[in-house]
Amino acid sequence: MEKEPKYERPKPGPLLNITLFCTALFSVGGLALVMEKPTYSELERRDLAAMPELTLDNYLSGEFFAGVSTFYSDTFPFRDALVSFGSTLEEMRGLAIVSPNETETTALTGLPVDSEAEARAAARALRERSHGADVVLKMGARGAYLLTKDFEGMVPAFPVEAVDTTAAGDT
Repeated sequence: MEKEPKYERPKPGPLLNITLFCTALFSVGGLALVMEKPTYSELERRDLAAMPELTLDNYLSGEFFAGVSTFYSDTFPFRDALVSFGSTLEEMRGLAIVSPNETETTALTGLPVDSEAEARAAARALRERSHGADVVLKMGARGAYLLTKDFEGMVPAFPVEAVDTTAAGDT
């Protein structure tokens, strides 16, 4: 007698990730629709793009769609917070060492650091934005990506037996 295949419940992790992503996406989209659209950026001291007028000429030439793209780029929710965060990078001028972890690196550069090639690109972006600082991207168990005037590359982590990770990255 053959055994029937046993039904396994799907693991909650992927479903939870999808649910959270969709919730965040629809929340930001909903906010974009209901929030008042700013017309001026105090941080940048400039007028923001206005919603273009829909005319047949604009529609056929593609100018309408380019204008809509520019409008939403200028008026998405919490834009000023992101722009001010970008100006924080300018404040990094003169630093000798920049040493963010993976999450901080992505927040500062907008680049992922899931591979050595991505870490290289992010480290170079941080070095450029910090005007020549040495960069140490902390990548957990994978080690660190180091960019100095004399060396560029991965430095592997050495194996340790973790006892307690409380404040492990605080230095």
